[in-house]
Amino acid sequence: MAVVLRTPAVGHDRRERSRSPPHIVNNHDKDPQLDAVITCSSVLDWLKPECDAFRGMVVPRSQTWDHAQHFLDRLYSRVVNFGVVDESESLMEIVPLFDGASESKLGVQLDAAAQRLLSPLVQHGLPADLAAQIRMDVAEAGPVVARLLPNAAELMLKLELTRENICGRWHMDNYVGRAIVSYNCAATVHVHDDFVDFERFEIDRTDICRGPNEYVIRARKAIRSAGVGNILFIKGMLFPSRVNGLVHEAPDKLHRHDCSVATRLILKADEWAAQGTTLFITVDRAVGGMMLLEDTVRGDARAAVAQLKALGVQPALLTGDNEEAGRRAAAAAGIETVHARGRAGHL
Repeated sequence: MAVVLRTPAVGHDRRERSRSPPHIVNNHDKDPQLDAVITCSSVLDWLKPECDAFRGMVVPRSQTWDHAQHFLDRLYSRVVNFGVVDESESLMEIVPLFDGASESKLGVQLDAAAQRLLSPLVQHGLPADLAAQIRMDVAEAGPVVARLLPNAAELMLKLELTRENICGRWHMDNYVGRAIVSYNCAATVHVHDDFVDFERFEIDRTDICRGPNEYVIRARKAIRSAGVGNILFIKGMLFPSRVNGLVHEAPDKLHRHDCSVATRLILKADEWAAQGTTLFITVDRAVGGMMLLEDTVRGDARAAVAQLKALGVQPALLTGDNEEAGRRAAAAAGIETVHARGRAGHL
């Protein structure tokens, strides 16, 4: 593993920002002192303690899919016309993460989900070699993302064929984390905290409809591209570590010779919540919204538990929710023993 930052990505430099438009620097040109992302030799390196001091991790790879652009542009038209994807420009599968499940079982679930995602795209012309690469990437990155967050309840896999549906604003994800691969066109860009005007950034976050916010970046030399074909992990604001919340945005749209927007193919493996229970609201298999639910402990619960303990009773909390949610509720009530993911017939 090669550490590419001289100091951890903590602290905000309050130097005056540059008014010049941002300039993207490719991975091979980057100054290691300016990056909030650590370069790794494999996704397994994401589990190493060195990654704790960084807001993201990236695995560089050679990109061999230049031939795919024509097929992807044609594929986009087909899947939209046939209703395979809607305005979200994506397909989605939810993979449950069960306590105690073996990695081999998770691998089987991930592969089945990947095949379901790929099937309609392959039918409409996705190149076989690119489909095989996506399937391998799910098998490689999925289990590692699950191990990064052992208390997460589910992993969301998404394949996006996107032209217009991008987030062209600098932001930090308001969830746990995401592994992302851009297979063509351009890749996610990110920046070290020292080059973000956080006073303006925080004000700007309250109004997501204001359009591009390039003015929050102080120096164009600081912007980095994850690189087409590379595997990037983005720590969201809910990632359970001291250093999290990578500032990033989608790359600029690329245009074809006829001025139409080129189609970008993206794989995402998302952990939305390390706490609570996530409910996804879907409309015709597309995510229309989501809710994060969490139990609230009654104000007198802790006193009641203390009285039981004084009588020699050792209480336990039994819940059908995930273990992390159960442990938080138990801690709030003063209970040490938790049995999570229970079913009525098994309690």
